[in-house]
Amino acid sequence: MNRVEKIVYDLVKKKPRIKFFLRNTYQTLCDFIPVKNEISRFPIEVREGFFFGFHDKCPFSADDTMLLGCMFSIPLRMPRSDDKLTIGYFNGDNYSSFNKFYETRSWNWHQGCQLQWRGSSNELVFNDFNGKINHGKVYNINTSEFRDLSRAISTVSSDGSWAAGYSFERIHRYMPGYGYPHGHRNDIDNVAPETDGLYSVDMETGKSSLIVSISRVASFEPNIEMMKGGKHFISHAIISPNSKRVMFLHRWVKNDLRHRWSRMFTCDKDGGNLYLFPTHEMVSHMAWKNDGKLLAYCRLKNEMEGYVLFEDQNITNYEFIGKNHFTSDGHPSFDKSDKWMITDTYPDRFRRQKLLLFDTKSNQVEELALLKHYKKYSQSTELNARLSCDLHPRWNREGSIVCFDSVHTGKRSLCTMNIKQITHGDD
Repeated sequence: MNRVEKIVYDLVKKKPRIKFFLRNTYQTLCDFIPVKNEISRFPIEVREGFFFGFHDKCPFSADDTMLLGCMFSIPLRMPRSDDKLTIGYFNGDNYSSFNKFYETRSWNWHQGCQLQWRGSSNELVFNDFNGKINHGKVYNINTSEFRDLSRAISTVSSDGSWAAGYSFERIHRYMPGYGYPHGHRNDIDNVAPETDGLYSVDMETGKSSLIVSISRVASFEPNIEMMKGGKHFISHAIISPNSKRVMFLHRWVKNDLRHRWSRMFTCDKDGGNLYLFPTHEMVSHMAWKNDGKLLAYCRLKNEMEGYVLFEDQNITNYEFIGKNHFTSDGHPSFDKSDKWMITDTYPDRFRRQKLLLFDTKSNQVEELALLKHYKKYSQSTELNARLSCDLHPRWNREGSIVCFDSVHTGKRSLCTMNIKQITHGDD
């Protein structure tokens, strides 16, 4: 955002109806100015008709020879209960050969079906619907065997021993576009149920347990005035690199579901040592930098917004990073050295998204690509039309390739870019 855009954003950021109207009008006027669909520092490998999902998971196998992907067959609309998503993995030169292994009904455009690797193994984990409930499912590439988990999952630990998940039925009700349009819970209308929340799933037995209830986080250092009349839920769980703790968002909405309030927590794998971070009203996207530090795009109590690097369980130790470079939200993740951060931006006035590489040591940003986000994919003001395609950049294991979703060709695509020249320049 430029200076004027930032001033306007700050004035309307808490008024979603006005914010969306001004953004859409601004972009429509700028549509008359021609721009290139793609400006890229390095070649982009494009796989049209495929996507992966969110930025918080690594789609590459432990040896970087396979790349997970999802193939869709429906037109540009929200997924319906019977719509299936084909899932599989790419291998071969430049990940050009797709091997499908399943079709799932538990998916959305933003996060796919939560497809991910189980640690460094050749097992894949994703969500599915069995006609009654949404639940996790495990596929073994070596044996072609499947087994079921008792709960839907969001994140699997790096050691492969456990997963964390939450109610995608509740998400579908209160944050449309991120849940699944089927399944039922008797407590879904409850304001802050004790019977729902963050679950831990044993990856060996498939059994699950509720480790943090929604009621518990809603009553943890509550802001009574801000929470008045709210319906609470948990979302966006990510397990730490050492597999010991998990971060997640506590959110609530009122009459207008487009206006969400968010707080960020961490806890142990059994729900112990629950910790609330010192944010204010808004937390959007997060990433673990290492075992003890995590990044979030958020707002602090002084109303300042940006990427803030927090130390887990230390309320006084946090700092803004890239403050002079990042003026808007994005989807960050770190490479294995935690030196490099990859992130993106939402479409600008010309509907272009930036793919950005940030050097945390030198505090320098490199623009890797500027990509067109076509109007038909624009984030609608309607709650039932969450069709946008964020880049959601993700690293490979080596830290040499970036994978992202894009619509710059006119069709949703799974893309990769080799940036080894930058990240491994001295090798």
